[in-house]
Amino acid sequence: MSTLVSDSPVFNSGSLVPAVTYLLIIAVLSGFALVSTGESPSPVLGMAWGVFLIVVGLTALTVESISPRALLPPLRSVGPVLAALVSLWALYNLVVYGLALIGVSGFDIAASRVLVHPLPYLAALGSSFLFTAIPEELALLKSYRSNICLAGIAVR
Repeated sequence: MSTLVSDSPVFNSGSLVPAVTYLLIIAVLSGFALVSTGESPSPVLGMAWGVFLIVVGLTALTVESISPRALLPPLRSVGPVLAALVSLWALYNLVVYGLALIGVSGFDIAASRVLVHPLPYLAALGSSFLFTAIPEELALLKSYRSNICLAGIAVR
């Protein structure tokens, strides 16, 4: 007999932890709305918001006795993923450089702002990865597991 995939974490405290987490996030966002000047906020504030969300998430997991490590992919996959990202980045830059060399309109060879000031770009990349890519992948994995369960596909 086969078993269905059902190893997703479950909140043992019922709806208390998600409700408190939701209310805390709403309270902090309301505080931001009250003190905001109406202008575009500083990128530092965006990074602080991301760190706050991480702390709230880790606290919720800790209260529920769920190891954050259980939600992450195996550590051995980090090397191949980074190698793939660097390879794609290098290939992309080579193609763009080649297009600029042959004179395609819209592609110019110019000094890179990233090389002159790399820290803001690395912070933006890290922020994008941490606050967008990882949650999207976890949501995709969860929906994939849910669809497998709904379809009744057996997993060994």
